[in-house]
Amino acid sequence: MRSTKSLCLFRLKDLVQVYALGKGVQRQESVGIEILNRISDPHELYRMSFRFRESFQVEEACLLRSLELLKRRKNTRGEIEISVMLGQLYIEHSKHEEAVKRYRMAAEQGDASAQFNMGVMLANGQGVTKNEVEAVKYYRLAADQGYAGAQLNLGFMLANGQGVVKNETEAYKWFLLAGSSGNEVARKNARENIEIIERKLTADQRALGQKLAGDWGPNLAVKQGGSQPTVRADRESPSSTGSGFFVTNSGHFITSYHVVENAARIVVMVSGEAKNAKLIASDKANDLSLLHIDSVATPISIASSRSVRLGHIVSTVGFPNVDLLGVSPKYSQGTVSSLRGVQDSPRDFQVSLPIQPGNSGGPLVDSQGNVVGVIASELNEAVTLAVTGSLPENVNYAVKSSYLLSFLESFPEVIDELPTPGKRNLDTDTIVERVRSASALVFVYE
Repeated sequence: MRSTKSLCLFRLKDLVQVYALGKGVQRQESVGIEILNRISDPHELYRMSFRFRESFQVEEACLLRSLELLKRRKNTRGEIEISVMLGQLYIEHSKHEEAVKRYRMAAEQGDASAQFNMGVMLANGQGVTKNEVEAVKYYRLAADQGYAGAQLNLGFMLANGQGVVKNETEAYKWFLLAGSSGNEVARKNARENIEIIERKLTADQRALGQKLAGDWGPNLAVKQGGSQPTVRADRESPSSTGSGFFVTNSGHFITSYHVVENAARIVVMVSGEAKNAKLIASDKANDLSLLHIDSVATPISIASSRSVRLGHIVSTVGFPNVDLLGVSPKYSQGTVSSLRGVQDSPRDFQVSLPIQPGNSGGPLVDSQGNVVGVIASELNEAVTLAVTGSLPENVNYAVKSSYLLSFLESFPEVIDELPTPGKRNLDTDTIVERVRSASALVFVYE
């Protein structure tokens, strides 16, 4: 049975729809807006905005009311998200000056997507006087946070000397970064520009651009109190990297405990954008950690590892040796070599697929595209050589998914949102795309 409060909210929402959409009565959007202004839950108003996509006035009113309530509660993160949504709404309806106002507010709070959109509007003179120098400034702020679209556009401005001194080597660096991101559109456009610019660069310039891209790490240095974000001259570099994967649409993320064990700050690259991650819980004994990233995500399903048999084909997508191999995802495939781990540990699978530093935390996936394990470690070559007199080849381990599911049982909000495991075999291309979409690079700062 609903509480009196929730019943009242339910009736108000119903009345808004009745009048705003004309359900059973003459459509009167002004009456619907008047009623929704009596709703005091900003999150409910945010959800309601999606129901009124056919009515600009009502959708705008939902978001403005939500923004008003979030400001009263001093919920800065919520204010930023709603401001970006309002900016997008105003762009859709060609209200460019209003869009600039909302994007600028969020950009000054350090939001990468708002910084990118401010760059676009300044570069094109939409809703604001055209200013390519200012556009470059905003693109750089967003690019430094790992926003792929901004990396692409910054590369373009540098390559053509628009708003900045022409620098094709620096442009090449940004095209390489955008081309290795998870953003499909940015990746495709970046690769086209890479082919063009590589023909103009000398071998030494290409080598330098590649080194600059390899040395790059996301910078999330933002002044406190809502002032203008700045790029630090002595930019902090990550102490280590790892891999991981999303298990819910709402941003719950799995990686290995040893990847984040000593982290003071964790950053996850989501669709080419660097996002701060919150550590929710860890299972040290089974080398598992649950993080949450404030982002809509593409999750992958988890199946029980009990169905895995010796010789089954398994695969993973991860981010090994990013300093050498770059930040693009790497796919590898192998088989289950043993149903037990080191010294017959029942916790792990032994797998034959190639694993390198940086793969830890990535998903081990079966032929149905389900996670059946979490990549944990490779056999220590020095120890093995000392004990056996020979070097191991492709002897690696993954924590079984049954231990992961047991760990997640303590979090009903996660368990309830897990995708249903698939039951039919998938072709390799489908598996690769499914795993790649759910996987992400983890930067650890100590």
